[in-house]
Amino acid sequence: MELNKTQIQTQLDPKKGMNTMDWIVAIMGSIYMVSPIDLIPDVIPIVGWMDDILVGIGTISTVLDSQLSQANRTLSGLLKAVKWISFSLWGILGALILIFGALIYQFIAN
Repeated sequence: MELNKTQIQTQLDPKKGMNTMDWIVAIMGSIYMVSPIDLIPDVIPIVGWMDDILVGIGTISTVLDSQLSQANRTLSGLLKAVKWISFSLWGILGALILIFGALIYQFIAN
């Protein structure tokens, strides 16, 4: 799809900027990533950092998706795929933590 001059100028218009929801997502994602309080503590190697990485990927892809949805539909589709993959990884990570926690509980209980 070819963009004409008006579409490009509309997307590059500095007055347009980010909407309120984009700002909220960006700020909340940034706060979560730098906050010492996490869903999974960072002292747990790799798993503790994965939640921060997945939140970062989700935040960036959500903001970029909303900004680029009108300019380039193909890029917007790729960003949506990245966002859903990160959410899926987040769910898999949660399931693994629950399973690992149950195994530790059984080991300690016996």
